[in-house]
Amino acid sequence: MKILDYFLAIFFLAFLALSFLKVFLVFEYKRNFMHLDNVQEKIFKLQNQNSKLNVEIALLKSSPYIYDKALGLGMTDPDIDDE
Repeated sequence: MKILDYFLAIFFLAFLALSFLKVFLVFEYKRNFMHLDNVQEKIFKLQNQNSKLNVEIALLKSSPYIYDKALGLGMTDPDIDDE
């Protein structure tokens, strides 16, 4: 009977350890998912700002008067790379 008690105690401790491991992995997955979701949100915001800037540049280029005035005020030409 004593061997059965030890076996059950070891089995219970192993089951308890696996339960804690599962809880840890679930919370780690949730934390990683939330981090990736925040990164994806920032990417969408930057893409939205990029498309808005592209529309503004297109509008500036479509009107020569505004484009020349903007260049006169010190705006750099977006087609010229300063690299």
